[in-house]
Amino acid sequence: MAGYINYRMRVTLNDGRQMTGQMLAFDKHMNVVLADTEEFRRIKKQNKPAAPGAPPGAAQAVVQEEKRTLGLTIGLVSRDQLDEEPPYPWLLP
Repeated sequence: MAGYINYRMRVTLNDGRQMTGQMLAFDKHMNVVLADTEEFRRIKKQNKPAAPGAPPGAAQAVVQEEKRTLGLTIGLVSRDQLDEEPPYPWLLP
């Protein structure tokens, strides 16, 4: 994990949300600190009500992904991590 400091990471949380940001730190419990974080979550919205006489549950559900800018996030317990891009050259030691 120490090799991924300053990498841009996509972290999946235990509740299914995904956070993307620059990893600054981590601990033994897999809590991470991310800078410039954006949260992505999938939500289901009802598209149209069912037509009269249609069976129950016939309404179409549309899955959308919402994006929210969070900034600096501390203490995210991660379930899965994926590196997206290496750090900028001027950040390397």
